[in-house]
Amino acid sequence: MKKICICIFVLLMACSKVFAAVPCDTIIPISSNARARGYRGAISSHIQVRSNTQTIGRGTELTVVVTTNEGWETLTGLRVIVYVDLPDGRRGSIALSDDMVLPDGTRMAGSGGYTASFTLGDVTAGQILLTAKVTNPYGTARPTYLFSMRGEGPLFGEPIAEPFQRLTQTAIDVF
Repeated sequence: MKKICICIFVLLMACSKVFAAVPCDTIIPISSNARARGYRGAISSHIQVRSNTQTIGRGTELTVVVTTNEGWETLTGLRVIVYVDLPDGRRGSIALSDDMVLPDGTRMAGSGGYTASFTLGDVTAGQILLTAKVTNPYGTARPTYLFSMRGEGPLFGEPIAEPFQRLTQTAIDVF
């Protein structure tokens, strides 16, 4: 028993020296921006789908909107891709943008509302699964505040240098 305790103690000491070099909460920034920071609190993403008709089928135009928040603050400067899984097993992807070009419903670049539109082609009845993948690969995410008290806008907070990824999904019934 004494040998086992000594072996575990030696192993723990060796591991603590290895892990002491890089503590668990160390943020390794991927940006050289001196004002950059790690993210604070929860980061969550939300996906919405709008259509031009009540029933969804061939020829339906869908608009996808993805927003990501750090707490209550909307983030911009992200990379957003939506994967579309059709009922027949086919898969496609769409890059979303926040650049004020339609269908960006906010009509303001940097608002944090990432949008794209597409029209359904041949699709069988069943469910379409939309998966939004939101990433911060370049350390460019930052909170956006649409307007200041003086009416200026948009205003941006400190960049978040820490890389992160969030996934969110929604399903749509096709008739």
